[in-house]
Amino acid sequence: MKKACIFTFHNVPNYGAVLQTYALAHYIEANFGYHVDIMDFQCEGNGSEFEPTEFIKIACKSKKKIVSIYKKMMMSLYFEKSYRRKYLRFQEFKKRNLSVIPYDMTHIYDAVVLGSDQIWNPDITGGFQAEFFGQSKLIKGKTNVAYAASCGDVSALSEAQTNDLIEYTSKLDYVGVREKSLSVFLHEKGVNNTCTLDPTFLLSANDYNTLVQDKAQETDPYILVYELQKNEGMEKLAFRIANEKNLKVRMLVGYISYSRKKSYEIRDAGPTEFLSLIKNADYILTNSFHGTAFSLIYKKDFNVVLPRTRTSRVIDLLNEIGLMNRIVAANECELNFEHIDYETIEDSIRKIEVSSKSFLREALGGDTD
Repeated sequence: MKKACIFTFHNVPNYGAVLQTYALAHYIEANFGYHVDIMDFQCEGNGSEFEPTEFIKIACKSKKKIVSIYKKMMMSLYFEKSYRRKYLRFQEFKKRNLSVIPYDMTHIYDAVVLGSDQIWNPDITGGFQAEFFGQSKLIKGKTNVAYAASCGDVSALSEAQTNDLIEYTSKLDYVGVREKSLSVFLHEKGVNNTCTLDPTFLLSANDYNTLVQDKAQETDPYILVYELQKNEGMEKLAFRIANEKNLKVRMLVGYISYSRKKSYEIRDAGPTEFLSLIKNADYILTNSFHGTAFSLIYKKDFNVVLPRTRTSRVIDLLNEIGLMNRIVAANECELNFEHIDYETIEDSIRKIEVSSKSFLREALGGDTD
């Protein structure tokens, strides 16, 4: 059996990061006959800073001691216990579903896969990391493949960073990037590449359902609000939708909150709980790309409030499949609750799925023993 390893953001208590890692590894194993390891490469943005004790220390840090003490007190009251439960659930998910190996020994793989996520964003990773470009001193791949890799906003890179990005990507065997803007930029610089879909779309709802253990089904229909960035206007909008459609509100948050938890707010969900909440929701409102992605995967009626930053991938995705009308403002006066006819957009979704899967097939080949 051939072996591959993935360098990506997997060590983050973020639903999109962990589920895209799972999806890519699972798809490669199921379709191309590889055993896939996830390399436990620690760097800024993908390291031990998310371990509860360290994370809380960083989150409460302040130049003013009194502010630090106040933050620690508020976090202890309203956030710390929930975060520890959430972190543990992420660790348990990875232990059950990912083959994570230490980055401390020399290995030779048939393929090294780089991505997805913003592994090429120097602001997140503390500068460009050689490992995310297939240039590790320990891990060597016979084939080096970037899949749905991102640098964030390519126009925000300095001239030196731009030159480095071109040099690094030109040495890869296959280059698959997430944003159209990056794809166009690299083509203009002579780097052949393909715009590839987020790995979460490589799997179906039935694939994800194998991970879900619904211990108790919701007895009341609900709208799920998934806030990756805090937006009070969005919360008000959720209650307007809930009243219109006679739904309860359940809110999943992906940020630090120093305030008392509301009765409808969930702060400790792990990846499987996230999938269960999506699966069983009657309507979804989100400002997250992966909230949007899983709404589509589970064929839910949904609306998107654009986040403050990094809006291009949400807009690109919805524009590609003809669902730009699902984007709303948090203070939207007139709402259109028209049901999404997924049959009419199925061909558009399938088209971009096929292109990404073909890219992986060309890079990794077919099944082998």
